[in-house]
Amino acid sequence: MHEYPGWALVQRLAPVLPAYVVLAVVTVAVLAVTWGIHVLVERPLGPRLRRVVERDLTRLLAERVPARRSAPATPTTEPFALPAGEPSVARHASAAGHGAVRGARVPTA
Repeated sequence: MHEYPGWALVQRLAPVLPAYVVLAVVTVAVLAVTWGIHVLVERPLGPRLRRVVERDLTRLLAERVPARRSAPATPTTEPFALPAGEPSVARHASAAGHGAVRGARVPTA
């Protein structure tokens, strides 16, 4: 997404500006456009798209997988298991759509 507009901007600026200035201007421009897309497009549409995709995948899975008998509940032995009913993906605005797992421990070295 960022590569082609970035190179186009480099080609336009390179003949008239020093290389370090071109690098700085292109980096700032690409980051600004990326931030704008994230704030103006991804954040507002993300929850709706997530619901539609989850709904369609659930429907597709239900059509493709034959009905299974419910298995007896067994306690989990995972060290980072979430309480029953907790979603596995963080729903905080800062982590929306980035795959952050609630309760996951970050290694500190």
